[in-house]
Amino acid sequence: MHDGIRYYKNFNTESEALRWETETKIALKHNLPLPEDVTKKINISLGQVIDECYEAVFKHQSQGDEIHYQTKQITDVIPHDTPIANIKYTHIEEFITAQRIKGNSNNTIRRKLAILGRIFTYAVDKKYIASKPKIEKPAKTANTRLSYWTPEQELEIIQTLDDLQWHYFKNFFIWQIDTGMRPIEARAIHKRQVRQDSSVGWVVDLLRTKNGHRRTIPLTDRAYEAWCFHLTKNSEHPFLYWSPTKIRTAWDTLRKALHKVGDKSFVFYTTRHTCATRLVNNVPNIKLAQQWLGHETIEETLKYAKLQPQTLIDARNSLQTIHT
Repeated sequence: MHDGIRYYKNFNTESEALRWETETKIALKHNLPLPEDVTKKINISLGQVIDECYEAVFKHQSQGDEIHYQTKQITDVIPHDTPIANIKYTHIEEFITAQRIKGNSNNTIRRKLAILGRIFTYAVDKKYIASKPKIEKPAKTANTRLSYWTPEQELEIIQTLDDLQWHYFKNFFIWQIDTGMRPIEARAIHKRQVRQDSSVGWVVDLLRTKNGHRRTIPLTDRAYEAWCFHLTKNSEHPFLYWSPTKIRTAWDTLRKALHKVGDKSFVFYTTRHTCATRLVNNVPNIKLAQQWLGHETIEETLKYAKLQPQTLIDARNSLQTIHT
């Protein structure tokens, strides 16, 4: 690569190739005539690499649509036609600054940079660039203020979805809040994975999970009803329809209906946080909650142990009982 142009030529042996490479670099540096039979290729643009990477890599991943959406945010800051070889560390800094201005957290920015890093890796593999530009990810932030919904807030959401006549999304929302599973896990469920256990009742067996560990989740009555509702829409994978893009579109409409357009904490993933909070605060066995949620460590589960007013009252009453 030299000034945004790639020079290349095929050789039968590595020694011939190295000799040619050295001669070509010297000629370019001193503006001398190039060796014969040199092929020049104008540097491919960032947008072209993104499109190629999507077709070759991202398209085949479970979150391909979401990743494709994120790449559009990258080209909002680094122009689509920027030569991939010309992108420097300063461009990455500009992208990070733009994300901070939009209010994104460090963890969100890290996820976006991971996508950008994968695009550069693809460019290196295709020999569009010699090496990746420096990407310094911001430090991870502890998610100590996980939001959750009270039963009253949940009811308001459900009623609003009824008013919008979005019964399909309402049932998916109920399924998510009563199972606490990740949306990607729900999309992977096949109809055979919901079964009736002789002791527990209706359960769902999760075979494809984030950490690779299979787990079984009992279903509430309304979760099972939501499952049956979706079976009428897609008999094989009932929740496959709910891609990240479909969820975002539905949630943006709900956000407007509830006048929460500027509320960064009002996100669909709070369904999982809500389920986790209810489990941890109402199930005596914390290990059961950990297993239900599919957490690797107990510390991850304990993040949901909220000191709610009723929790504090129950703790006080338990001590008072000892002395009465």
